[in-house]
Amino acid sequence: MNPFLDRTMPVEINNDGNLPHWHQDGKIQFITFRLADSLPQSKICELRLMITKFNKEHPKPWDKATAIRYQNMLGHAEEKLLDNGYGSCILQYAEFRQIIISSLRYYSQQFYDMVAFVIMPNHLHALLRFYTGTKTEKILHSIKSYTAHKINMKLHHTGSIWMKEYFDRIVRSEENLQKYIEYIENNPKHLPPEKFDLYINPAYKR
Repeated sequence: MNPFLDRTMPVEINNDGNLPHWHQDGKIQFITFRLADSLPQSKICELRLMITKFNKEHPKPWDKATAIRYQNMLGHAEEKLLDNGYGSCILQYAEFRQIIISSLRYYSQQFYDMVAFVIMPNHLHALLRFYTGTKTEKILHSIKSYTAHKINMKLHHTGSIWMKEYFDRIVRSEENLQKYIEYIENNPKHLPPEKFDLYINPAYKR
């Protein structure tokens, strides 16, 4: 089965939150989770102004082309901010990263193939090839909920761990996939090895 976005087939687009979430059965998706404090309030306000302006100019519901424009605009802005290393950056510690890795592996082979991931000090990126019939939002919610609970137990508090929203993009082609893999591979190059975890499935790298 073609693991990339099929423009001839319908795509489910959930526009309930600030970010549109796309779903098409059996596709590879690029996912980003961010820690709750990974962006300072001033930067969140800047992003919200961008969102408000875009929404006024492009009222929902959006077509596919508008959703792609929105994802690209906000995604590039947010990626740049995340790489500045704002917040507590608790994922620089291996004990917290291991909770996430264990959760990703638990769901792997049940609901998706693990293509690649990188866990940075304040966010993570993952490429997951979801199996046909898997509801991506449900699985991603389960991963966030479980890891937040386990991390909070270690921290001895009950606050938010992850930002409510997450990014997801359906990979559009083999070339697009290789660019995402390269991005994940290069993302931690400025960090010492003890502050991140990186995995690339050799079956998917060209």
